[in-house]
Amino acid sequence: DISTVIDWAAGMGVQTCDGFALYSADEDGKDVYAATSRDLPEGSPVVCVPADLILTGMKAREELGAATYEAEEDIASSPDALDNLPQFYL
Repeated sequence: DISTVIDWAAGMGVQTCDGFALYSADEDGKDVYAATSRDLPEGSPVVCVPADLILTGMKAREELGAATYEAEEDIASSPDALDNLPQFYL
């Protein structure tokens, strides 16, 4: 449920602006969106997520390691391999 996600995020260091909330757009709670209940000045931060919580292609590669080397070799043989490799891990 949404409150569990909010509690987990706050416990992990995610910071939000005043008036920030997550809302469910459907009855089963699978379609969630973020909104604020206050007008914010242009350029104001709404959500600040610590870098260690952000999933990147490089972090995924580090975590998956040797389990993906064979698939990585297949992608590396394609003409635009350098562009595709980070997306492969995500």
